[in-house]
Amino acid sequence: MSQKRFIDFGTGADASKVKTIHRQLFAPQVLRADDPFFSALAPDQLIVQPHAVMFESGVILVEDEVLSVTINTTFTPANYTIYYEHIDEDQIGGSSAQFKTTGGLQQALANSVILGWVVYPGGSVPLSNSMLYVNAHGQVQPGVNPTEIVRNDGGTILFLSGAVTAVAAPLIENTVIPSISPYQITQVGVFLSKLLPIANQGLRVFNSTGGVDLARVIAAPALGQYSVNVSTDVYTFNALDAGKSITLFDATYGNARKVSNTSPTLSGIIQRLFSFEVGNMPIRSLLVEYIALAGSYTIDPVEVFDVNLAAATLASSKAEPAPIDGTISRLTVRLVEGIFSGTSGEQFTLRLKETLGPSSSGLLLRVRASAYDLPF
Repeated sequence: MSQKRFIDFGTGADASKVKTIHRQLFAPQVLRADDPFFSALAPDQLIVQPHAVMFESGVILVEDEVLSVTINTTFTPANYTIYYEHIDEDQIGGSSAQFKTTGGLQQALANSVILGWVVYPGGSVPLSNSMLYVNAHGQVQPGVNPTEIVRNDGGTILFLSGAVTAVAAPLIENTVIPSISPYQITQVGVFLSKLLPIANQGLRVFNSTGGVDLARVIAAPALGQYSVNVSTDVYTFNALDAGKSITLFDATYGNARKVSNTSPTLSGIIQRLFSFEVGNMPIRSLLVEYIALAGSYTIDPVEVFDVNLAAATLASSKAEPAPIDGTISRLTVRLVEGIFSGTSGEQFTLRLKETLGPSSSGLLLRVRASAYDLPF
């Protein structure tokens, strides 16, 4: 293939070349939109503000009028995808783009750019902003913050109630391997990932005396090896390693925060604050990832203050495994109304509530603030 350059001094700039340039800079996407891009007008109108999109062909469409779509607010739940379709044709003036709606939550459509989605819950309730999801914007801007900000430091604890404790992931240091058979160490309830299959656990045993890691095996450890019974938390070593000082730790979940409620009858609560600095790309959603280890453990949003310290309007949903199996639960908090972009130094704050039943424990892994708000 010959080398091409766009556009050198003195060369022509026709439509084909301009579209080729666009294709190098952008994938098909929404480039910009007036805020709020999508809004609901009860009982059944979706209002779409002026916007611009880029098609796969390199054609840019700019819509400077407010559009509206009627959503069928029936008793039956339904999902919709709002999009433009454009077939590029080599004719003077090209061809019109069609503003369309189709059923389902489509992630890609041929010759199209998806503007967003509607997740209607049914029940003939009026359309509301909490049912609307807008596609991410991709316009090139200077100094745009990353699309995601991750906090895994446990936030700031406001208060704890009941017999509840909250600690960093445990680390057992300088434990000596016994010098008598069966050369075992028991650390009941210490390690965080014991509910996962043994092959998926990130347990580590470090020989502090020799400065090397011990290798994990299924049974009958040799020199420099260990085995672990994940049901009883019993660690078995070789006789030749007896008397050595070791460190035991669990790296499965990284910088997780373990919470425990030791009361056999009463529930407990922890409330935490997480603050996020904003930029000129608005944050759309917050994702909280956590794991129930024993008993009943869950996390719910209490409130979010936007950059103006105003209480935001939220919509939340959770996905929790039942029964608990050591896998990750997720809380999604959608920022339906509020201001979540601004100048350097401005921030918004999330307040979370962790609820633990009697004799329960769990892990708070991380809280992520995302510029994306997708219904998938």
